[in-house]
Amino acid sequence: MAFTVHPRFTMNPHAFVAPILLFAASLPSADTIVRTDGKKIENVQVVSETMTEVVYKKGRNVQTLRAERILQIQFEKMPRLLDEAEAFVGEDDLGAALDALDEYVEGQIERPNERLKWAPAYAAWRTVELRQSLADLGGAQQAALRLIDNFEDSRYVPGAYLAKASAEIDSGRAANALKTLEKFAALVEKNQLSKRYDLECRMVRIRAEEKRSGEARRTDLGIIAREAGSEFPTVKSRAELLEGEVFLSEASRTVNPEKAAKLRGKAQLVFERIAKTGNATEATLAGAYTGLGECLYYSGAEQEDEELLKQASMYFLRVITLFKGESRYVSKSIYFAMRCFHLTQDRTRKADMLRELKSLFPNSGWIAEAEKIR
Repeated sequence: MAFTVHPRFTMNPHAFVAPILLFAASLPSADTIVRTDGKKIENVQVVSETMTEVVYKKGRNVQTLRAERILQIQFEKMPRLLDEAEAFVGEDDLGAALDALDEYVEGQIERPNERLKWAPAYAAWRTVELRQSLADLGGAQQAALRLIDNFEDSRYVPGAYLAKASAEIDSGRAANALKTLEKFAALVEKNQLSKRYDLECRMVRIRAEEKRSGEARRTDLGIIAREAGSEFPTVKSRAELLEGEVFLSEASRTVNPEKAAKLRGKAQLVFERIAKTGNATEATLAGAYTGLGECLYYSGAEQEDEELLKQASMYFLRVITLFKGESRYVSKSIYFAMRCFHLTQDRTRKADMLRELKSLFPNSGWIAEAEKIR
């Protein structure tokens, strides 16, 4: 039945706004914890986080969850500057987002007064993530070091060590990365942290040990994948991704076309398996789709098969569109998409890719390679 207002009365549309806002503000935040197995714990209030566990409330009950079991936490209620930063991220203004985050983090380091205990370390970690998404390798290293030095008991510390080492590898400073990983390994042992962190440390170390043979690196990655098993599915899929990337690296170095094709065929099977299972982080999926595109690109180029080249470009465009924060794979995908469009004689889209590469990643090594394509 419809509700009718008598003509003698008028209703003030703002009459109930303040009470409603006060009531909403008094409600606990409805945070969501996403576990590494993909399951979610919804409608909780995160109280605090440490390197080993997260404390949260669900109703009146206080519960804990091991930190290594958490993939991510979606916070509903944030401090003002963090809210502003996330709004800027939504508008693709990462520079403004980083300004807001840096202001908040530096303020909390100088004068810690945040009532939401998890927020300062989380904000410090977001600066690492955003620097990575901009392919700002130096900035990512500095942001990671700031987190390690100032939030030493945070659950983001392991990720900060790994991010710092990865940025050092991508900067051509593998020796520095190995030193960073030595410190991380000592931290894992000293604090008796989860096996997950030992596995991830070993994976990044393999990335840094480029002088080792492909076969030796793949053997170690296979061991890591087996040790991760069903207990740490995202670690397993990451190890498998690196195994596929080693196959591609070997293929790029061999002068035997048949051997290169076989190596890329093995890599393609790995990438396809990762894409199908779903037990992977966004970074791993971005890597798998980039790898699939690369395998198809070389097959299409060698066979002069335009259909294969179009399939390859679709994988690259998927990465560019859906995984914007994964700069390592986005920059590579833009470059290879450009190569696809060059071979299919799509000059307009080729030019678009070059402009995008220069715009998004002005310091990328892929630019010099892209400008060689005539």
